[in-house]
Amino acid sequence: MRKKGFAAAGLFVLLVLAVYFFFTDDWLERRLEKIGSAIVGARVEIDDLDLNLLTLRGGWKRLQIADPNNPWKNLLETGRARFDLAAEPLFFGRW
Repeated sequence: MRKKGFAAAGLFVLLVLAVYFFFTDDWLERRLEKIGSAIVGARVEIDDLDLNLLTLRGGWKRLQIADPNNPWKNLLETGRARFDLAAEPLFFGRW
């Protein structure tokens, strides 16, 4: 019984560390920039991405999407943005 408890606690710690490593803001910011650039065909930059899954809030300081036809101009540029996430719609009507 005691070994199972230690194994479960160790597995939980490893899971928390893995989630922290893979879902840190810097990693997510780089992935979103790479995916966005591939979709648009021009540079996408996100400054200071902040995503908190515990409080279900997110935002960024600045978002820039360059114009594919004229890389010296932005197709879209935003300032600071904040948003709240809702988890209920993810599970609504699933069971």
